[in-house]
Amino acid sequence: MRILAVVILYNPDLQLLQENIGAFTSHVETTMVWDNSPKEISMKNEQFAMDCFPQVIYKGDGYNRGISFGLNKAWEYARKNQYDVLLTMDQDSIFSDFKEYKQRVITKWQSEGLCACGPTPNISKDSGLLEDFSQSPRLITSGMLIPVPLLNACGGYCADYHIDGIDVELCYHLNNLGFQTFIDNKSNLSQRFGQQVTRKIPFFGDKTFSNYNPSRLYEIFRNHIITWRRYHYPRNLSKLIFYEYFISYVIKDVIILGKGKGKKLRAVFKGVVDGFWFPV
Repeated sequence: MRILAVVILYNPDLQLLQENIGAFTSHVETTMVWDNSPKEISMKNEQFAMDCFPQVIYKGDGYNRGISFGLNKAWEYARKNQYDVLLTMDQDSIFSDFKEYKQRVITKWQSEGLCACGPTPNISKDSGLLEDFSQSPRLITSGMLIPVPLLNACGGYCADYHIDGIDVELCYHLNNLGFQTFIDNKSNLSQRFGQQVTRKIPFFGDKTFSNYNPSRLYEIFRNHIITWRRYHYPRNLSKLIFYEYFISYVIKDVIILGKGKGKKLRAVFKGVVDGFWFPV
């Protein structure tokens, strides 16, 4: 089974990137890097990556085209060159044991048919007590193994989404077409979420929050609301948007702990409005 891995970059930590690629590249057919960094930075990134991994295919044009653009370029390359599976990776995630994860997923495909599978991020529980796979409408982009025929059925990744919500939209799209999406509970992917900042809050001590900038907050709300509307208001996505995002990102991270409240709240408001007005 031929696997094409793709890592999407934007101003990466190069040492972390080396760990990222090193954890899986020897267990896939080909690794592609799509770099959205500015040209002067991407040249340094390319030199570093090629020094560490000479076999890597390096792509990019010095502009930030967004995550979905790079993913669709990888999908296009996979289709033209007869790859069976696409492995999609963020730049700041590291597999603890990709080889075992890959084998579990392939075994599942062989016994049950094709589906999309993703790892468990930042596992903190005894995974030995869990079943191997559990069905989920939400897989993260990083570490997802998706058969190319399933991407073909979807028409690739949603090009309307620049940064956030691409993975969620893909999963709902697959489910809508009758394909299943599973989390591998035995895997583990160490992943960083946002630019986390710790601050000391009176009476509460040190608190950590995701310091998303206004443009990222805009995309989070816009894209997830579009997906929510497009796939007929699924209950679990309603909970994600109105409980986790509004309570965690808006109330906790922006209003209580964050800086630049005005710009961030305006970005959230605009994201909500644009999400409801976007034609679906």
